Amino acid sequence: MAFAKWPLLLALACAPALALDLHGLKPDEIAVWAAPVEGDAPAITHRADAPVNPASTMKLLTGWAALNRLGPDYRWKTALLSAAPVEGGALKGDLYWLGGGDPRFDNGDLLSLLYSLRLRGIRQLDGRLLLDKRAFGNVGGADDFDGDAGRAFVVGPDAHLTNLKVAWLTFFNDGQGARVALDPPLAGVELRAALTPGRTSLARTCAASSPSTTMAAGCA
Repeated sequence: MAFAKWPLLLALACAPALALDLHGLKPDEIAVWAAPVEGDAPAITHRADAPVNPASTMKLLTGWAALNRLGPDYRWKTALLSAAPVEGGALKGDLYWLGGGDPRFDNGDLLSLLYSLRLRGIRQLDGRLLLDKRAFGNVGGADDFDGDAGRAFVVGPDAHLTNLKVAWLTFFNDGQGARVALDPPLAGVELRAALTPGRTSLARTCAASSPSTTMAAGCA
């Protein structure tokens, strides 16, 4: 818990009315339960049994579940596998991308995988690239969460999750006029942009997430 919150907790413990002017919160708008890590008795309680929206405190539960189930030494694994021979720098067969669902897997990690192929003398694939998605089976995600189905923070589990399924829109206003670029470029995705040049010449970048094959350029 951030140290900045302790004055609020102490105020609630001593006199809840003092919280009226702290952070704009009122005593009947929050619930508090705080206890030492080693000990059963809570140090501070305030409306501890009142139902409230859990917000980010739910991360404690998912973090505990991950440590309890996977252990502190668990590491996500992503691998490229093949039994095909290499001839003249070409892999003569299929290449399997074994995804482990690494939530932090990004473009840099993908480039590292490709570089590992180069180190093994592979510069060409004469076969198929097959994605092994068995890591999560048929487990699905939330199609909609509080009206934010297209936001990156509600992305569902995916064995080959890359960049949190987020693409970046970078806006330019330079000698080539007003334009927008999609990073990374996505096959089959159409980017429709009608931009009007402004006074700034600085590039601006924002995140975009869309389940469809059409993206409308815009940055708040």
